[in-house]
Amino acid sequence: MNIENYISPPEAPVFYPTCDEFIDPLEYIEKIRPIASRAGLCKIIPPKEWQPPFCINVDEFRFTPRIQRINELEAGTRAKIKFYERLTKLFESQGLKLKIPTVEKESLDLAKLHKIVKEEGGYYICCSQKKWASVARKMNFHDTQTSRVLKQHYEKLLLSFDVYETGIYEEHTDATSQNETKKGNNLKTVESNGTMKNGNKRKDTSSPTMANNIDPFANFICKSCARGDDDSCLLICDICDNCYHTYCLIPALVEIPRGQWRCPKCVAQLYHTATPSDAYGFEQSGREYTLGEFGEMSDEFKRNYFKKPLSEILPEDVEQEFWRILSLPEASVKVEYGADLQTGDLGSGFPTTRTKNLNENDKKYLNSPWNLNNFACHYKSVLRYINADISGMKIPWAYVGMCFSCFCWHVEDHWSYSINYLHWGEPKTWYGVPGSSAEKLENCMKSYAPDLFSKTPDLLHHLVTTMNPSILLREGVPVVKTNQQAGEFVVTFPRAYHAGFNHGFNFAEANNFCPADWLPMGRCAIDHYKEVKRYSVFSHDELICKLASECQYLDPAIGDATKFELDYIVKQEKNSRKLAYDQGVTDGDRVCFELMPDDERQCDACKTTCFLSAVSCLCKPNILVCINDINQLCSCSPKKYCLWYRYTIDEMLNMVDALRERLDLCQKWKTLVNRLISTDHGNLIDFNDIEKHTTSGVLCLRDDIRVKMEEKLAEAIEYRQLAKNILKRIARKEEPIENNNNEEDLTKKKKILNDENKVTLNDINQLKTRVKSIGITFHEMNAIQTILADCLRYQDEIKTLLQSDKLESTDVYSNYIERSDQYNIELPIIERLKLFYQASVWYELVQKSLNRTISPSKLRSLITSGQAFQALHQQIQQKVTELQVQLQQLEYWDEKSRQLTKEEPRPTLHTLEQFIKSADEANIHLGSIDKIKSLIIECHTWNEKFEQMQQGEHYPFLSSYEQLYEQARHFHIDLEPLKLIEQTILQARSWLEKTQTVFRRPDSSLTILEMITPRVSVAPKTITKKRQASKRITGDGPTNEAIGVLDDTIARILASDENDPETVYKVYREATMKEIECLNELRENNQKKRLDSSSIYCICEKPYSDLLLQCDLCNEYYHRNCLPYHGSDTNTSVWWICDFCIRSRRPRLQDVVKLLSNLQKLTVRLPEGEILQCLTERAIAWQEKAEAFLASPVLRELSTVKQENKIIKDEHINDPNKPEIRNFDSETFRSSNNSAENQLENLLIEGGLLEIYVDQIKLLTKLVNSSRRSNLSSSDKPKVGRSQTEKNKSTTIRKRKSYEVLSKTDKTIRRKRSRKSFLPEQRSSESQPGASAPVVYVSSMIDIQQTTIKTSPKSDIEHDNNPSLISDDDNDTNKKGSAIGGIEDECAVDNGACLKPSGSSIKWVCCDACERWFHLVCVGLTSVKKKEEFKCNQCKQLSLSTVSSSTSTPTMLVT
Repeated sequence: MNIENYISPPEAPVFYPTCDEFIDPLEYIEKIRPIASRAGLCKIIPPKEWQPPFCINVDEFRFTPRIQRINELEAGTRAKIKFYERLTKLFESQGLKLKIPTVEKESLDLAKLHKIVKEEGGYYICCSQKKWASVARKMNFHDTQTSRVLKQHYEKLLLSFDVYETGIYEEHTDATSQNETKKGNNLKTVESNGTMKNGNKRKDTSSPTMANNIDPFANFICKSCARGDDDSCLLICDICDNCYHTYCLIPALVEIPRGQWRCPKCVAQLYHTATPSDAYGFEQSGREYTLGEFGEMSDEFKRNYFKKPLSEILPEDVEQEFWRILSLPEASVKVEYGADLQTGDLGSGFPTTRTKNLNENDKKYLNSPWNLNNFACHYKSVLRYINADISGMKIPWAYVGMCFSCFCWHVEDHWSYSINYLHWGEPKTWYGVPGSSAEKLENCMKSYAPDLFSKTPDLLHHLVTTMNPSILLREGVPVVKTNQQAGEFVVTFPRAYHAGFNHGFNFAEANNFCPADWLPMGRCAIDHYKEVKRYSVFSHDELICKLASECQYLDPAIGDATKFELDYIVKQEKNSRKLAYDQGVTDGDRVCFELMPDDERQCDACKTTCFLSAVSCLCKPNILVCINDINQLCSCSPKKYCLWYRYTIDEMLNMVDALRERLDLCQKWKTLVNRLISTDHGNLIDFNDIEKHTTSGVLCLRDDIRVKMEEKLAEAIEYRQLAKNILKRIARKEEPIENNNNEEDLTKKKKILNDENKVTLNDINQLKTRVKSIGITFHEMNAIQTILADCLRYQDEIKTLLQSDKLESTDVYSNYIERSDQYNIELPIIERLKLFYQASVWYELVQKSLNRTISPSKLRSLITSGQAFQALHQQIQQKVTELQVQLQQLEYWDEKSRQLTKEEPRPTLHTLEQFIKSADEANIHLGSIDKIKSLIIECHTWNEKFEQMQQGEHYPFLSSYEQLYEQARHFHIDLEPLKLIEQTILQARSWLEKTQTVFRRPDSSLTILEMITPRVSVAPKTITKKRQASKRITGDGPTNEAIGVLDDTIARILASDENDPETVYKVYREATMKEIECLNELRENNQKKRLDSSSIYCICEKPYSDLLLQCDLCNEYYHRNCLPYHGSDTNTSVWWICDFCIRSRRPRLQDVVKLLSNLQKLTVRLPEGEILQCLTERAIAWQEKAEAFLASPVLRELSTVKQENKIIKDEHINDPNKPEIRNFDSETFRSSNNSAENQLENLLIEGGLLEIYVDQIKLLTKLVNSSRRSNLSSSDKPKVGRSQTEKNKSTTIRKRKSYEVLSKTDKTIRRKRSRKSFLPEQRSSESQPGASAPVVYVSSMIDIQQTTIKTSPKSDIEHDNNPSLISDDDNDTNKKGSAIGGIEDECAVDNGACLKPSGSSIKWVCCDACERWFHLVCVGLTSVKKKEEFKCNQCKQLSLSTVSSSTSTPTMLVT
């Protein structure tokens, strides 16, 4: 066939199921079967959502493919190849070599010539009827002489082939053998009779004379004509020496052949020996592949064959080339095909229970009905009832294809359905023929290649022969085609022939399934198998009996088909057994055929698998035949046969009856269903009857009817449940409610529950309509109908009551309402009944309300509520009119009273009293008027309370005035004392704000009381130290929040107006004593901490180190960096108080006295004022005590001795050659000194607790500093940690006039003291062990007494930002200083380089290291910023030399 003649078949049906249709595969296939079965196959494209995973490991899946020679698969090509093979073997058997002749310059197609001659009737018919010209035309030769040439070639090459193919010489050989056998038998017979012996023995007893008379040329006789004449034409076989005349041969020889010659008998023997019977099938490849290796090989083959990239090779090109190869015998193409791979061993592409590492999305495909591992066991497939796992039918087979690998025309085993899924890869082209045209295809192929089918009748079952679909189409065979892409299914139908090929590397999986409609086809397949003597895969009779035995579990459609099949096989079996018994079979045994292997129960005649019965004989114990082939068992008498049977005829009849009964139930069910799905529901069906059928499992329904029935049943169940719920709601009992709320909430809950549970008439009527629409009823509906009839009678009684002319009492209506609860059915008339009940209640309420005082709002509410009932009854309408007249009068007085209480300006008390008098005269009783009366009483009470406060011995506290004021503000009445109280409160609050401003530090949030009230615990709580410290350092909160514990006794005393100032002062004195005791105890404890090495210090709670500063009030140690201001000002302070010991700005005493003078002008008492008064008296008392101490002679004498002792010591230091002078500080003076120092220390501690700055504090701190410096000078050893510092000091001091007596003159010494915080490199030296806060030396007590204490022109309140640092310098730059020796200090610039500036504002600067004073202009400066460090040149050089020579941290000069 030329490729130009190839015609592509039409496309097969393609179906696109929806997600709902895709749920059940067999239902969907049954739905499309009427269309798809007409084509033989179809393609199903799943929904996009269906994406099963591929569950095979490509590296572990190993298989051995088959080898396919493509050009040998086509039927015509295969016949031609086989023809040439046999012809060549024939010539070789004759000792000749076949040479193909040439006709019209082309090689003669001997196969085609032989076929055409055979179609024309054979050689002799063509010769006799002169058909060689016709043969030449069919061979496409046009020369007139070609017919003669064809005849000659046929005679020479093909005529002998026809003779040997007919087997004439084989028959002749067999006949000769039989004659000799018969002759031998005759001889034996004679010998048995005693008259003659066999030939061999006769040859031995013959005489020698007879042997010698034999003619030596007797063997040269023609085996065909048995004559020995015509020796010139007699040929002798070179193998067997038999002789034949040339003209006796078929065909006759014209001339004597040259060379060796073989007789026809030997040639026939050699020919048939050399050409054995055709063996069909594919040889296995010698290599095992993985999927990856096979894919690489497949892609390489396709690229090399087409010489194109894979992406450029079109499916049409592959299809055209495939059929071109099959049409050419000489086109040798060999491919490999991994077909029929058992997934049970190698693994399935679909998920199975053995698949590992499945995610949640992939697990849904494990039990999917479209998973081919589950397909055969579908509940609608009869294969699920076969116990054996049939590979390829129940267990899928895998197929790994490459380009041109194909599957030939075939039908599935037992003509079953098949389904194929292409997991991935290149397309697979399918060709299909419907089952109705299967015989047409078979006949067409037999006519196209008769030689093949004559030798192998079941050739199509071997799956090795294909045919171009174009030939089939020309012969009238309907063929369809489809290209299966990856992810698509192809379904073939019973007895539908199909073939196809692969376009490239792909992986597919397939198996079989058998729904109910297959059973008749399965029976026909078994009959066909018997005819062609083909083995069956399973016993069809066994399957039918298995289905009948499990009829209660069958699908209805399968049940119907099973009954038909069972009737058929029982009838056939009954007739067959009757014939067997009639022939004489008497013996029989029951045998369980299903327990026998299939190869042991196969019929020896037709190869079918026996199940119901079989026949055996003792002469052939290992052979049995089916009961239909009893005559082919053996030649023994049937009486010797044994009939094996599985069931008796009665048992099979019982099986049929059971199945029929089951189907009868199904039929009844169908009748019931037909009544339900019809539109006429005059007689309703009881639901119990339906349940009987559904519980028995009888559901023999068509799919569409089954869907409708299921919907009906679902609705019936729903309506029955609805009816049950309605009955339950009608007959319900009140459930107890948890009484967690008040009685009103409980009533509301009960009402809500009642409303929710009540059944309406609409609910019942709708249920009746729905029940009637489905044609099903139940006993619950009967109960509902009875209750409904009672409700309707009750409703008629209510209608009569409501139509009465007289409004009944509430009891009558309530009785009817209570009766409605027994039904729990919501009747519309009940709501109207309740309205009448409410109207009756309203009417009775109005009657009672008119007999007592009623407010306009209440009356208006009655009218409003009554208007809702006006339309109900005439009596209600009359009563509403009466109430409206009364309301107009009350509204007038109510509006007048409301305007009076809200008018501006506020009315006086006298105005209100006059209004109440007028209302009483008019006999008006309103709630607003009653409120005015109560308000008047409250105003009189308020006036009395104010008078009592004014007449008291002491002024009341501000809180009492504020309470009185707040109370009067809500009266909205113009009371005379109210303005006075408001003015007094404003003055008091103004004083508090000023006092707060004077005392509160900028970063503090303490109240006045918290700042000035004595504390019972001076130190802050330890649990909050770190937290409060972190707040101060980081700036997240106020600085001084830790103030200790206040004495609450004072607060309790100040809470009452009854306590006089003397009592307050007495309590305050006691609190101050407690505060001092607590402080002394704290100082003692902090001082003892130095004795314990495990003690912790500072707010950071760390152990002691030499870098700590000590508070002079509480004796606690702190790190400089932990202080709120990092201790930056401690170098200039003579007496340092920590941040936790001070609570306020500590204003000067003079400022506080001014505040108290303003306080005396107020007519109220303030708790803050009382405490401040006590504090001021305490400060004045301490001031007097300090002045007395400063004026004491003991202190004066002590200071003089110390000063003289210090001067002498300094002179000794300056001149070491002088002899040591005895210290004037004798034991007597030492005792006096200690007593004075203790008094001084206690006095300063008491002054440090004051939250008021007294000028004597500064003098006392200077005295303390003088005492400390004297003690340092008089001691033999300096304090620990201060040796280097004191040495530096002494060096510096010798250069200064530091100890001259202070002058009493008022001459101003202009100095500026730097208060800038230390630089980072200086902090280390300041933190050396023993370093203390800087102090100021005072030369003598005389100087202190002569120093004038002056108050700054402007109060320190506005400038003192760090009151804990008390400096020895005045804050004002122009403040007059002390004169030393009656003259001005000289500038300390070196080498007399002082510029001697003049003027009224000479600026000075002090060296922070040596404390020498310099003119700003002399050191090259114009100004010095506050807190900026300054060092002279000498000190700078000294610091550099100290840093370079010392290995320890350098110290800093401290003054």
